[in-house]
Amino acid sequence: MLARNASAQNPTFTDSSLTSNDGPVTHIFELVVTDDDSAVSAADSVTITITPPANAVPTAEAGPAQGVVSGLQVALAGLGTDDDGTIASYAWTRTGGSGDAANAVLSDASAQNPTFTDSSLTSNDSAVTHIFELVVTDDDGATSAADSVTITITPPANAVP
Repeated sequence: MLARNASAQNPTFTDSSLTSNDGPVTHIFELVVTDDDSAVSAADSVTITITPPANAVPTAEAGPAQGVVSGLQVALAGLGTDDDGTIASYAWTRTGGSGDAANAVLSDASAQNPTFTDSSLTSNDSAVTHIFELVVTDDDGATSAADSVTITITPPANAVP
């Protein structure tokens, strides 16, 4: 709390000590005035309650697009940020793509960086994609907007006969 000129008629103060995880705080101020003949008044008080700011919504980043050869493990690179707290959970969902969803089952859809391996392609196949979305939830229960990433699975090289 920062008081500004406590001897002024209308002093001000700023209390920026609270985060969204805090409860309200109360400040009690007393006013005593002295006149030009040095007579002092009885004290009068005022109570000011400071409430915490609203919870900031976290941000999800699903990471950069990746290209991986069929049969190699893919590691999704998720990141969650919360300006006024911490990330409590991650939630990945496969939302589309040209590849078969059964070939892109995540190791743990609630992990920050889950993995999967799509081994479905042979050297004669065309590349396929898998699109994943990430949503994060902060320690106050706020959820982020979804962020997506596209993973391209390319066929392995043709083996020399």
